[in-house]
Amino acid sequence: MNRICKAFILVLALLSLLSSCCLKGGDAPQENASNEMLFSTYISFSEELGILEIVEKNPIDTAYLYEMEKVYATYDIRDIIAKYTSAWKNEIKNAYSILNENLEEESQTELKKAQDAWDNFVADELNFEFSVLVQAVGYGTGHYILVERKLLDNTRLRAFALIECVFLLQGSYEFVWNE
Repeated sequence: MNRICKAFILVLALLSLLSSCCLKGGDAPQENASNEMLFSTYISFSEELGILEIVEKNPIDTAYLYEMEKVYATYDIRDIIAKYTSAWKNEIKNAYSILNENLEEESQTELKKAQDAWDNFVADELNFEFSVLVQAVGYGTGHYILVERKLLDNTRLRAFALIECVFLLQGSYEFVWNE
C-alpha cells in the first residue's frame, strides 16, 4: 500500500474517532448508547449488580462526555483526554490503596505483581502501537490522539477492575474524583 493510501486510511480512522468522541447535541451528555461507542465495555469478573451500577453511573464518564461534546480542536481533545486519564489513574491509586490496606499479605503481593505487570504492559503496548502507526503511515499529530485515547480507555478499565475488588470486599466504592 502506498503512503498516500495509508495516510488516507489514517485520516479516515482519525475522523471516525473524532466524530465518536465529539458528540453533537444539547448540554447534557448522551446516555448509554453513546457511551458504548466511546468506551470499551467493562466485563465484570464477579457479575455483581452493584459493580455494574458503579460502572454505568460513574461521575468521570459523565463529565468526560459533557466536555467532549464541546470540543473540536486537536489540542483541546488532547487536554481533555489527559485530564480524564489522570482522573482514572487517581481512582487506580485510591482503589489500590484501599485493597492494600484490606488484603492479606499474600494477596497484597499478588496485587503488587498484577499492578506492576499492568503498568509495564500499558507502556510497552502503547509505545509499540505508536511505532507501528508511524512506520505504516508516517508521523502525524493525530497519532497522539489515537494512542492517548487508548491509554485513557485502558486506564479506565483497570480502574474498574480494582474498584470491583474494593466493592467485593467492602460492599461499596466512593470515587475520589471531583470536578
